[in-house]
Amino acid sequence: MTKIFADRFGAAPTATVAVPGRVNLLGEWTDFSGGMVLPMALPLEVELALAPNGLEHDRIASAQFDGVTARAKDAGAQGHWSDYVAGALAQARALRWADGGGFDVALDSMVPHGSGLSTSAAVIVGVLRMLAPTSTAETMIAIEARKVENAYIGVPCGIMDQMAVAIAAPGTVLALDTATLAFEAVPLPAGWRLSIVHSGIGRELADGRYKERRDEILTAAGRLGVEALCRADPVAAEQLPPPLAARARHVISEDVRTRGAVAPLKAGDIDAFGALMRAGQRSITVDLEITTPEIDAQVALIERHGAVAARQTGGGFGGCIVVLDRADRPGAWHDPLSRAFPAARLIL
Repeated sequence: MTKIFADRFGAAPTATVAVPGRVNLLGEWTDFSGGMVLPMALPLEVELALAPNGLEHDRIASAQFDGVTARAKDAGAQGHWSDYVAGALAQARALRWADGGGFDVALDSMVPHGSGLSTSAAVIVGVLRMLAPTSTAETMIAIEARKVENAYIGVPCGIMDQMAVAIAAPGTVLALDTATLAFEAVPLPAGWRLSIVHSGIGRELADGRYKERRDEILTAAGRLGVEALCRADPVAAEQLPPPLAARARHVISEDVRTRGAVAPLKAGDIDAFGALMRAGQRSITVDLEITTPEIDAQVALIERHGAVAARQTGGGFGGCIVVLDRADRPGAWHDPLSRAFPAARLIL
């Protein structure tokens, strides 16, 4: 990372950091409704480097793109990949974690953009971590990172992604209660193998569909008179008009599934955990309607060829599939998937 920074800016960075991506095993679309989530940090990182540049603007570079992007310090989001860095720098200045001068920032990502593996959260958390006072708790960094996503980028996400990349370590699952931010790190059982497949379908959470689903969930909560939809009466939820009843059914049942998955995770009961993953996939397909026909077909093929479970992970409408296998007897799904869906690729 230091070399990339020096190549682009002709100087050495004053701070560097590496932040993991994350995959969510269960607890989809519940993190702004008071739900439990089970994200896991990945051994795929976003590396960042930073230094003050003595200018009145920021300069941002990425190993994935040529050149250097100049950003005015008071400019808003521009629909550009550099928005995540610019937004984090703006938030750091607002918090007085940084003075008013400009910064040079370089990044290099092992996590594919638009994959649903929290690249954006990792970038924002990384920039804030480099600038935050050393005594700043990681939970506080995650909270401030979410503000960047919500207010600057315009994605009305919950807190899961930021907490996962700020706190979780690769190989551990973060059992996070998003209502209280209480969490427990649970090691992934030794006999389990997780793989990540990019479906070949890109996704952008700021394109409107994410906000539409979120608004439906919040409307359902309002109709039921609860602040957190996870706490709603499931019988009353069924009386809502479509599509609100289906959206509420997903959120309420997904929270039950996720809380019920902690025990088999700790016990290493892969069959029980896999059954909950499969039920979650059915719910995001039928009730939440955030998958695509091609992703549904990929999930079915993977399970048909021996995986314990497979499901779309992340905000939906494309991105990645997480696959659960037995480590000693993994499913023989990779080659059939590659033949049937040439654009799909194994990330991990």
